[in-house]
Order: sequence, then C-alpha cells, then structure tokens
Amino acid sequence: MKLIYNTIKLKISCNKSDFKRLEQCNKESAHIWNLCVSKNNEYYQNNKKLLSIKEIRNIAKQEKTNIICAFNKQTIANKLIEAYKAISKARKAGRIDEKYPYKIKNYYPTEWNYNFLFPDYKNNLILLTTTRYIDEKDKKRNGKQIKLKFKTSIPQNIKTLKLIYENNCYYACISYLVEVEEKQVNTQNMASIDLGEIHSIVSVDNNNNQLIITGRKIRSIKQFRNKKLAELKSKMANCKKGSRQYKKYQKALNYIKNKTKQQIHYYLHKLTRLYTNWAIEKGISVVYIGDVTGIEQNTKENHIGNSNIRQKISQWNYGKIINLLQYKLNLEGIRVKLVNEQYSSQICPNCFNLNKPIKRNYNCNNCNSKFHRDIVGAWNILNFNYDNKLELPNNKIKYLRIS
Repeated sequence: MKLIYNTIKLKISCNKSDFKRLEQCNKESAHIWNLCVSKNNEYYQNNKKLLSIKEIRNIAKQEKTNIICAFNKQTIANKLIEAYKAISKARKAGRIDEKYPYKIKNYYPTEWNYNFLFPDYKNNLILLTTTRYIDEKDKKRNGKQIKLKFKTSIPQNIKTLKLIYENNCYYACISYLVEVEEKQVNTQNMASIDLGEIHSIVSVDNNNNQLIITGRKIRSIKQFRNKKLAELKSKMANCKKGSRQYKKYQKALNYIKNKTKQQIHYYLHKLTRLYTNWAIEKGISVVYIGDVTGIEQNTKENHIGNSNIRQKISQWNYGKIINLLQYKLNLEGIRVKLVNEQYSSQICPNCFNLNKPIKRNYNCNNCNSKFHRDIVGAWNILNFNYDNKLELPNNKIKYLRIS
C-alpha cells in the first residue's frame, strides 16, 4: 500500500456573516500578494535585483490583517517565491518573453493546512483558524473561527484547503491522503505518445498496436468560448464601465469562462482515462511521452498574420494532459518518461529521410512511403527509445472519441 494525494472540490454553505468573512479572506490575501509584488518591483528598479526569500516573507509577516492568520500570509509569500523561481528558470532556458508577476489582484485564493483547520466529520463541518487579536486587557485571543458547512461528506486525512470563488459561490478545494494498492507491471511491452492539438493522444506500442484519441470536442469548446468572449467584450467596450449593463455582460462573461473551464477539465480527465484503459488492456509497462514544453515560444514570429494558429497553440492544454497521464498511469504501475520529440513527425520510418508532412498525411519524397502523420511521430518517439527493431506503421489504427 502507498499514500497518494487526492483533491476534491466541495461547495460551501455558510451564513451571511461567514460568507462576508470568506470574501474578506481572499481580499486580504490579494492585498498581501500585491504588497509583496510592489515592494519587489520597487526594490528591483532601485537595485537591479530581486528581494531575497527571507525579505519577501518578512514583508508578508509584518503586514497587519483582520482575518487571515500568519500561516495564510506565509503561504502567499511562498507561492510568490515559487512563481519568481519558475519564471527565472524559464528565462534561463531562453524563454525571455516570460514576465515576473506584476498584475494587481482584487482576490487571491486563501489556503489553510491541517494545523489550522478543524474538521467535524459527523456534521460535515470544517472550522478555519483566523488571526489572533488583543483584547481590552492587552491579552492575545484567538479570532472567531469561520464555520464551513458541506452537503456531502468531507474526506478523511485532510492536508490542505484552498478557498476559491466561482459563479457567486465559494468552494473548498480539499487535498487529502488516501491509501491505494501499489501495482507493478512486468511486461516487455512499451509505448510512446505523440501529443497533438487536434489528435490529443496518438500512441504506438512495440507490438504495432496503434491508437488515436481525437480531441476535437475540446477544440470545439475552446472555439465556442473564444467566440462568445469576443462578442461580450465587444459589447462591454460600448458600455460605461461599472454601469448596470456592463455588470450584466461581466457576469455573463464569467459564467462562460467557468462553464467552459469545467467542461474542458471533464473531457481532459475522460481523454486520459481512455488512454489509461487502453494501456492496461495492452499490458504496457513503460510509456514515453514526447515533451512539447516551449512549443508556444516564438509563435508570433513563426506564424505572422495567422493569429488563429498562435491562439490554438497558446490554449493547448498539453501540460495538464501530461500531468493527468503521469498520475493515472503511475497508479496502475506503468512508468512514464518524458523524452525529446524534436523532428519526430518529419523522419520517415522506412528510409529515415527528413520530410515536412502536409496536413494529416505523411508522403516520403525519397521512398514514396505513405503513413499517418501523427502515427509517424509516435512511432519515431518509440523507435528512438527502444532497443529492438520496430515493425513499420500499418493502416490498422484504432480511433477513440471523448464524446
């Protein structure tokens, strides 16, 4: 048995007083974030370097708040530090278009860990710690706890709770530990995955089983979202900011964003579950995934005049797909390895000549071989990482849809 983290999102029920306090929590969290960012930017302008980790934490710690406690403030500071580290790492890798945090936030999700929340499993309640205060006798007192009620049962072994706001409701994103049976696959069958924007997952194993899972449903949801958001933003531009009509359009815009976000999240889970089931059926022990990190880099220069392609690449959820595949395959005892996928879709499996494919077909100019373009990519990824000789791709391709 091994312990893994699971996350569940539960709708919060509470009285009006606690609802206002939850709103105040996220406002104060945003204030701490904005303060740390502004101080860091100011220090950078004067000294041409960023504040140290200790200095950022001290800024958050020393700021007085009415509701959130010291742990909440330190968590925000740590999140900001992680963001700075991630951007620095990306810049060192050559992604100079990445920017350090600079936007002013009105709200920021507040987070508590197991030391600062108290679950009542019988009544489906969670009590959240708030900041301490000094009473009239100059004694420190614990602040009144925030009581969260849930209609569904709350999980055991809660580790963290994050407060988020969607569609005029507050939700608790709860991370908790569960025990699962440790599995291990001891077969010689290996597979590779070539990720795509149209065909989300294309896979080939060393037994010449070929699979394509199309992601056109996810693509259609994004197209619908982009169209509706453009219409609403156009209408909002003709309204006075803050007017009644402006607020109606803003509410509709937020509704479309949240609804499509949930739909995409659902279909990404369905997509990765389909592949996991196929991998279990074929007895696959190792999966090589072509790492497409940074593919959106320099798209402006490479696709001048074609903003549609740039938009599709920038909205491609390849990172989430990789994370979900790693999580689900590892639970089944299947190892996942990220590998280089450069030129994998251009190398001919038959003569290894380099050709640039057109649309979904791959026609080799050297040996006149014809293959499916995405299957070629998956085949080459596996061939680069497999010791034995692979059979050439055939026309027996299994297609799966997520809807």
